[in-house]
Amino acid sequence: MAHFYKNGRRLTAENFPDIWPRTKAGTLSKRVGPAAMIEMGGVRGVTDILDAVGGEKLHGLMHWSGALAIQAAVETLEGITARVDSGMSSFAEAATARWKELQTVARDRGTEFHDGIERWERGETPEDPIIRAACENIQGWLDAEGLADGRREYCFTATVGVMSFGGTTDHVHDGKQVILDYKTVEKSRAPRFSECSQIAAYHTGIFGLDACMKGANLYIRQEDGGIDSVRWWTDVELLTGWELFQVAYNTTSLLDRWAGIQKAKA
Repeated sequence: MAHFYKNGRRLTAENFPDIWPRTKAGTLSKRVGPAAMIEMGGVRGVTDILDAVGGEKLHGLMHWSGALAIQAAVETLEGITARVDSGMSSFAEAATARWKELQTVARDRGTEFHDGIERWERGETPEDPIIRAACENIQGWLDAEGLADGRREYCFTATVGVMSFGGTTDHVHDGKQVILDYKTVEKSRAPRFSECSQIAAYHTGIFGLDACMKGANLYIRQEDGGIDSVRWWTDVELLTGWELFQVAYNTTSLLDRWAGIQKAKA
């Protein structure tokens, strides 16, 4: 689902009921596409814009999905007799079913983890002991770095030149002009260009073009809630990431324009 923003807030039915599209029965619509979001004055979120040039979908989820496919094949070979006996007609069908199961479990856990951290940032205590440990580890790191007094789960909208966009970053320290974003990982991995670009776009949107960009990603292990690694991005990396974001923004704008043309023709 695409994320849109308006006036520094997520553009949702809950936040903007007065302008939200309604069904024939008068209830708030649950199916609102990008065109309707734009008509309501919404702007795209940073992560959705980066998806136009691949973003996590290209650099992360594709590899993640492939790894799950291999795991599914191995597990299916180990238990193929039971699966075929249960009604599945072939190894391919059994492996596909297991692949879908693994995707759902991994995706749900990642979402649960991220949602738990967001609730902690709003002052709630997570019930899950691993997520709670992750929050405690994040807090300890923030204390050690002198960043604990920043704004948590900060939502913004911004216009930079001709570009209008929004986003929600996990932590902003106004005094030091630092952006932090947390990523949960199943195992250690290298930081990604799209993550650097995300930090650069958040920083420029919040602090402006003239600010010296500073930001980091904290990679949190889903296994035990520990901080696997921290990547402070260099000035050169962030400037390059900002360039990538501009390319992604222009690409998204062209795609939105094309969609509008096709809608007008229909």
